[in-house]
Amino acid sequence: MKKITALFLSVLMIFSFSVSSLASDDINSYPVIIVPGYSASALKLNNGDGTYTQVWGLDFNDVFKRVEEHALDIAVGAGKMTAGDYEYLAKVVGDELLDLCDVISCNPDGSSKYDVDVLVPNTAEACRWSNLDDGFKSEKEVMAYIQQYVPDDMIYNFNCDFRMGAAENAERLNELILDIVNTTDCGKVNIMAISHGGQVTGTYLSMFGTLGYVNNAVMCMPAMGGAALAYDVLSGNLAFDEKTLVNFLEYGFELETDYHWLVEAQELGFLDDFLAALVPYVHAVLGYWGSIWDFIPLDYFDETVKLLDPIESKPLIEQTTAYHNTIMKNYGVNLNKAKEAGVNISILAGTGMPSVTGLQENSDAIIRTKDTTGAECAPYGKRFSDGYKTLNTSCGDAAHNHLSPSMEIDASCAWLPENTWYVDGLFHGMELYDSYTMDFVVRQLLSENPMKSVHDDEAYPQFHAASSRSGAIHAKFDKSTEGYISSDDGAIIIKNTTLESDINVYAVKAQGIDVAFEKFDVKTIKAGKSIKIKFTGEIPDESLTRAAVTVYYIECGSLTPVGSRTFDFTVMNGDAAEYDAAKPYTDADFPAITFDAPDNIKDSPFASLISAFRTLIIKTLKYIIGIVQIFASLGK
Repeated sequence: MKKITALFLSVLMIFSFSVSSLASDDINSYPVIIVPGYSASALKLNNGDGTYTQVWGLDFNDVFKRVEEHALDIAVGAGKMTAGDYEYLAKVVGDELLDLCDVISCNPDGSSKYDVDVLVPNTAEACRWSNLDDGFKSEKEVMAYIQQYVPDDMIYNFNCDFRMGAAENAERLNELILDIVNTTDCGKVNIMAISHGGQVTGTYLSMFGTLGYVNNAVMCMPAMGGAALAYDVLSGNLAFDEKTLVNFLEYGFELETDYHWLVEAQELGFLDDFLAALVPYVHAVLGYWGSIWDFIPLDYFDETVKLLDPIESKPLIEQTTAYHNTIMKNYGVNLNKAKEAGVNISILAGTGMPSVTGLQENSDAIIRTKDTTGAECAPYGKRFSDGYKTLNTSCGDAAHNHLSPSMEIDASCAWLPENTWYVDGLFHGMELYDSYTMDFVVRQLLSENPMKSVHDDEAYPQFHAASSRSGAIHAKFDKSTEGYISSDDGAIIIKNTTLESDINVYAVKAQGIDVAFEKFDVKTIKAGKSIKIKFTGEIPDESLTRAAVTVYYIECGSLTPVGSRTFDFTVMNGDAAEYDAAKPYTDADFPAITFDAPDNIKDSPFASLISAFRTLIIKTLKYIIGIVQIFASLGK
């Protein structure tokens, strides 16, 4: 199954990737280490007789076999759920989970219950990409992009016992880096880190960054400050945000359509009750993993760690408390020391969504924006009020604007405000599906001359609206930096971000600014192309106020062709508006407006049911394959 899904994604990537503008003579000569996301490394059990058994990643043939064996129990459990009984199915699934994963569970003190360690040792020779069997290569889809520029014998795969704490794994990363430097005489390495790998890398840079062995370090949506998902699981705060979940799936499957009707037409709240019944089984497997406790965000740690028994879990409590107090609290100081030692650090964050599992705070659906970057964020659903002055606790340069276009993120407080980029609408782990993001990664990871700050290149502004194909369109004004508007602007640029669908724009509406866009019947944008739509009116002679533009469109062939997308903008046109400190926040969104497509557009061939159903089969198959891939990726 994993081979099938890998083949599918490989074919998909051939059509999806855009080649970076990085010139061949601008590529540095340093090896690349991929520090992967959570649970990516294979683990082995020492059988005590000189032999070892692989106990992770999961063999999904075994998983599917277990599903087949319990098909009747699952069917019975599903029936009981319709009557409000969630315990039966939770026990069926939970017992299998315990049987499958007991071997990787830990004791209350945080030590491994069994003699388990990484299958591939962290030596330069063993971790070299060209020496690894395909099944032991992590983040293969992302690394396929990097392989366009770096030969396999210059790529290395870091392996970590993902159950253990971040500091322990940072020490292992240090050992691998030293071995690579000593055996290749390369002097330095580049690091590409993803999610949990970002936490390990951030910890490494805090502990060893001043040694000078890292050239470029790119961290994509790093869990440096923890993960909302871990808090939601351990605290019992689990509550699926169904709309965010479906959007997440659409993004990851690269669907050029949407399935919002799945949550609009049917209540999926039963998932929360089922998960609540399943949580005790999940706790039994990972409740004593050091990494899970290192994932608890700093502001929730003191209350959550009380869930551990102070006597039997004393070593685990001491380990994770030390991590929170010495590493997590001091990322700003530690990362800046690494920068001063010559490490070019780039942090990429996804923003604009609540946690898909319950915590209602600005995040990439898994990790809060503040935990990825250190930035100050307004409460979810709110923004900083007009005239807000950034706190400038990390960047004190008054000429720098570190306030997001949505006025929800104060990046002047980030650990590295000059080296952190934000992509609104980019879901966790989905950097592969946004060509802008992957171009950014390649540039910062491999270039001899990467950007040293967010001000270096207008093509890569600090704040960017996600431009994945599932989002259908992207919009920015013609003269201002993306996300902002001033009196210099005279038109909005709308791009079709799909790879295969025509987009028919039939209206553009603004809120927060008194402008009117030119009238037109319909403007067709071919896949990958852009159009300009002019506007008239006066931009307020005032800065730090919020505006929004909604583009109404029809996506040809979509199951739900009539759609819209709203983009945030900050007005930067004169003196700042007066800020009322007594009212620091206001609603993030303008009052909803509805704008129906004209009848002649609704009834046009572009939006017909014939067009929609013509693509139904292939879209649905793609959706199903995507679901399989998400589950298969857990066992990479």
